[in-house]
Amino acid sequence: MSEAPLISNLTEKKTEKRITVRAAFIGVCLVFLLTIIEHMPSLPGTEQEGHHILSPAFWYDRVTRAPDHAKYVGVIAVGRDMPANFPFESNGAGKKSAATKSAKAGPGSLEESCKRRLYISKLLEVLPRFKPKAVVLDIWFDPKLCEDQSVTATVFSALSNLSEKVPVVIGLPTYNPTDIQADMPAVFAQVSNRKPGLAPTELVLQPVTRRSNERMKEGLVERNIDARKIPLSWPVYDGFDQIGRNGQPHRLDTLSIAAVRAVDPHHSILRRIGALHDDGSPQASEADHPYTGLIKESNLPIERAIDLMCSNPPDEWTNVCNGRSERHYVDPRIFADKVVLIGFAGLGGDLHETPIGKVPGVILQANYVESLLDGRVFKLVPFWPQILLGLLWLFSAFLIARKSRSLELVVVAAIVLTYLISVLLRWSGYYTELTFGLAVGSLTLLISLNMYIYIEDVFT
Repeated sequence: MSEAPLISNLTEKKTEKRITVRAAFIGVCLVFLLTIIEHMPSLPGTEQEGHHILSPAFWYDRVTRAPDHAKYVGVIAVGRDMPANFPFESNGAGKKSAATKSAKAGPGSLEESCKRRLYISKLLEVLPRFKPKAVVLDIWFDPKLCEDQSVTATVFSALSNLSEKVPVVIGLPTYNPTDIQADMPAVFAQVSNRKPGLAPTELVLQPVTRRSNERMKEGLVERNIDARKIPLSWPVYDGFDQIGRNGQPHRLDTLSIAAVRAVDPHHSILRRIGALHDDGSPQASEADHPYTGLIKESNLPIERAIDLMCSNPPDEWTNVCNGRSERHYVDPRIFADKVVLIGFAGLGGDLHETPIGKVPGVILQANYVESLLDGRVFKLVPFWPQILLGLLWLFSAFLIARKSRSLELVVVAAIVLTYLISVLLRWSGYYTELTFGLAVGSLTLLISLNMYIYIEDVFT
């Protein structure tokens, strides 16, 4: 009769041991799986939608809180505010080009993109009054969209004149593999058969009008598929015919990195992200794209292009500005000593799902420049240290589960542990999504173990 309890105890211990071993095995597998997912190559493309309460993006903002206001950047939006008719004078002495005549003609007489380029050239002329530190255009000039060469020449003349006063950065567009496959399937099939072919992380430059000099730089506008990550550089081909050839692809800076170089070519953040050689000369960073917190669109200094031009308009713009139903004076100090980003907004097409809502691309670019200049950059935890961190987290979580029979205490302890690790990593300049994934997965295991203990207490 004395052997029955002993046999019962041995059976119970074996059952509990099996559950613990299986839970630990699942936890270790979860550590490796989440680490591998986070260290997958950075991909270009459109952000994934949806940031619900169980998504890492939702809790990411709670850990890496961005400041309430921007200190280093401002945004000028070019959109539907462009007047149907506006005055424009060519650079020629006493002669009016086709561009001049077209700009003064009625609506629809000139391609919309050509009119917008003339509009942008006027904006560039007034920008020096606002004393920006640098001007960054999240804009490029596709020759197919405006065949009037005099219009494009006018824009680049304005850019050249502006670059003599402040550094200028112009955006370079690219095709990413996802877009090529969707929009150009025949081209995609052709380049995929080459050896080596087009990799998922590689881009192809779009054929646009390009002119650069010492004070007028270029940067890739392609963003990371994860809007929270700052794109540093991308491997690019100069054209589809260059795929598979020697010397291609080559890495180019993104728009945000080019903007930082324009402000200070030896900025400390450039060395921190691997964008400088040991001797201080520039190099395209090959580091993993780091995380950053995003400032809400409403908290960025944003003004419309027409408001800047009409704040102190030249004589020929008086009638256009006085005829506006809405008038808004822009204080010149709002952009003083800041990096001013110019981009399209309100025209559709360039909207992106982010943790701060759906925003135009120029808002993301402004956030990336702000984060870099502010040093608010969080690197990924290296692979094996991240594995070690995950295993230590699991060990602590299982230790709590084994020592406590209170389900509430287990849940609170796991959440507090996850938050503290995330904050400590943030202070160290790192961020990982591993802790959140472990919290969700491990809490499920911890709750299961505690439920087992609870049921055991009730029925024995």
